[in-house]
Formats: sequence, structure tokens, C-alpha cells
Amino acid sequence: MIPLTNKLINKYIFAANKQTMVFNKRFILLGLMLLFITDMDAQVMDSTNYYIFKNVQSKTSDGSPALEMDYASMEGKKLSMDDLKGKVVFLDFWASYCGYCVSQIPEISKLQDKYPNIAVVRVSVDDRESAWINASEKHEISGYNLWADGMSYPANNYTLDLFYFDANEANGLPASFELSNPIPGYVLIDQKGNIVTNWAPEPGTEELDDLIKNLLN
Repeated sequence: MIPLTNKLINKYIFAANKQTMVFNKRFILLGLMLLFITDMDAQVMDSTNYYIFKNVQSKTSDGSPALEMDYASMEGKKLSMDDLKGKVVFLDFWASYCGYCVSQIPEISKLQDKYPNIAVVRVSVDDRESAWINASEKHEISGYNLWADGMSYPANNYTLDLFYFDANEANGLPASFELSNPIPGYVLIDQKGNIVTNWAPEPGTEELDDLIKNLLN
């Protein structure tokens, strides 16, 4: 809990009449209650977010079975992990509104050309299907190109991250841990359907090339 320092008491709890300096006891009590509730809510949220993250992280750790997916292409054909068994799989979670994701589309295409024997699967987390279709056509995306209908499972598990939010500290309120789903997110999966690495290196890097070559050899 936030220590009840004189500074905080003066800022949030103390009320006085400038002429008579009479304390408003009801205001003091209300301020104490609000301060306690705010801090308690933050601690509960921190705890909840932390355990959500750790639970998901345990399912997407290196060596874990890849999460099952049931996303469809523009033609309505659904693709599952069972369909890709026996192949190295590179998942790319992206969206048309993500500028950096879009800038990486050429690199993803180069990856497809460089390693024709692996399955490069692009998964759009756009909320609107039309946005995904328009971006796919504009950038001439080919190969496995699926729509997740927003940040749905398993995209929301693969891309889940935890960050420290301290913006409220300037206002005397507690910092907290918040969940987010940053993109692009890359996942490398081996021929047996196990996660080699979540948050895989970016396409076009030596680190990713080394990982793929080791799997193919």
C-alpha cells in the first residue's frame, strides 16, 4: 500500500478552512477510503495480470506444443496445425493498421521465396475483414494468408506481453503491470508441431536464418 506520508495526506485527504483551520473529518475519512481502494484495486489488478501472463507464457514456452488454430483464408478454407505437421512453420501476426507490420511484408515474401519448403503463415488480427482483404490485395500477399477476426485465440496468446505502467506515479498513484498484444509477432514451429521460439527473430536476420537452417538440416 502507498505510505500515508504528510505530502499525500495534505494532497488527498486534508481539508481546512483557511480562516479557522477547522478540519473536515468527513473529508479526511473519505480520502483515506479512496486511497485504500485505489491501492487495493491496483494490487489486485497487478496480481491478476501477472498470473494471466505467467499462465499463457507457460503454454507458449520453447518446446511446448503449438497452440491449435482455426483461422480461414479469403476462400473460406480453414487451416489447422495438423495440416502443417511435418513442416517448419513461421507464423506472422500482423494488421493493416500496424505500420511496421506492413513494412515487413516484403521481408516475409522474401522468406517464402528463400525457404519454399517451410510454411509461412500470415495471420491478420484486423478487427474488420475488409481491412485485411484490402491490405492483402494492395500488397499482393500470397501463400497462407488468414484472418483471426481481431485479436482472438491463439493470436492473443502468442503475442501477449506484460509491461510496467508507471505514468500514474507522477500523480501519487501506484504503478501497475498491464497486459498488451504488441505486433508484429513471430513464432517458429518445428516439424513435430512444437514451438521452437515464441517472439522469433525478424525475417531477414541471420538469427532467423540460423534457426530455420538448423531445423531443415
